[in-house]
Parts: sequence; C-alpha cells; structure tokens
Amino acid sequence: MTEKSVKDLLERVLKQLPSYLPDLVSLVTGPKTAIRRWIEEEAGDLTRPLIFVGVSVAIGFLLQLPQLGKEADFTTLVASMAVFKILALLLFAAIIHVLFKLLRGRASFDATFSAYLYIVSPLYLVLVIVETATLGVLRAYDPAVGVAERINPSQLLADSERMQAFTDAAPGLALAYGLLISVRVFVVFGWFIACWGALTKVHAVARWRSALAGIATFAAASIFFPSLNYVLLGMFGTHIPPLR
Repeated sequence: MTEKSVKDLLERVLKQLPSYLPDLVSLVTGPKTAIRRWIEEEAGDLTRPLIFVGVSVAIGFLLQLPQLGKEADFTTLVASMAVFKILALLLFAAIIHVLFKLLRGRASFDATFSAYLYIVSPLYLVLVIVETATLGVLRAYDPAVGVAERINPSQLLADSERMQAFTDAAPGLALAYGLLISVRVFVVFGWFIACWGALTKVHAVARWRSALAGIATFAAASIFFPSLNYVLLGMFGTHIPPLR
C-alpha cells in the first residue's frame, strides 16, 4: 500500500466530517424521522446519500487499515471493493424496491435507494467495529486462529470441535466471542427494524404490507449476502479480501 493513497483517503474523510457527524447523530438518534426528512428534501437527488455512504465506507476502510498486510495493494483493493460495494448496494436496494412494488409501494427507486444507503451506513461502521473486536478476542486466544478467521469468517463457529477446544482452553474469551457474534446478529435485525418504518412511509403502504416486505427482505438477504462471498472469491482468488 502507498502512504499517499492512505493520506488522500484520510484527507477526503476529514473534509467531510463536519457535515457527516451531525447527520450521523441525527440518523442514529431518530432514524425514521431523519431518513424521511432527507428523502423529502432531496426530491430524487442522490448526491447526499452517496456522499454519506461513501464517507462511512471510507471510515470503515481506515479502521481496518492496520489489519492489511504490507503486501496488499491498497489502491487496487480499495477500488475493487468500492466497485463491489456499489453493485451490491444497487442490487439489494433493487430487491427491496421490487418487494415493495409487489405490495403496492409508491416510491421511486431513487427514494428506496436513498433510504437503503442511509440505513446501511451506520450499520456498516458498527459491524466493522464488532468484527475488529471479534478478531481481537480470537488473536488473544491464538494469533493463528485470528488470521484464519479474517480469511474465512465464522469458520471457527462452524467447527464444533475447534469451538469446544476454544471454550475449554479460554472460557472467558470464548464467552466474549459468542457475545460479539450475538451482538452482530442483534444489531443487524434491530437496526433494520428501527429504520423500516421510514420505508413504510416513503412507499405509503399499510403496516401489514410493510411487514410482509420486511420478512421477504430478510429471506432474500439470507441468500443474497452469503452469495456475495462467492463473488469475492471469484474476484480475489482463494480467500475473501481483508477489507469488509
């Protein structure tokens, strides 16, 4: 990686922070109100939500910077992951939009996409922090396990024998690991539920229709996001890239 690339990214983030931080606070403290207000103010203009999600992703990349090896080409990795994330955001926003349209939703795709960008931005930052803490717990137990988890997420959780060995050798760390995994699941479900009302209002549908769209969205997510790992493997080779 080059120091210039990192410096340029950091400078761009710092330039946006004065406007980004108040918006982030407003979003976290009142997600439904903030998202609805911003979408109404934007009237189809995607500039604000794109900048917001861009700054969020940039901060997430910077938080993960110490985990990158010296052999990693920072510029290429960031560019590749940025393109990947944009396509993933567009595709899943399209899925949400189609589900609402099937249930007589009235909003434009621009409004759905804007809402989705606002929803995922703070969620992404929290998940990066939780994953970093999870890796720290595993590295405290065994650095090799932490490295393996970074390359292949959740492989320890899926291996009952290794998980049992972890629990026997370091019960406190194993408990912390389990709690962090639970926090990750709770945060994803809790945040989407907290924000979903904004999409309900934007699409002007009844609550039961919105609930059906929400259930269908979670079902689609259970297939869509695990499938993205195969796309990443196709892009980067035998391992998932170190940036999330």
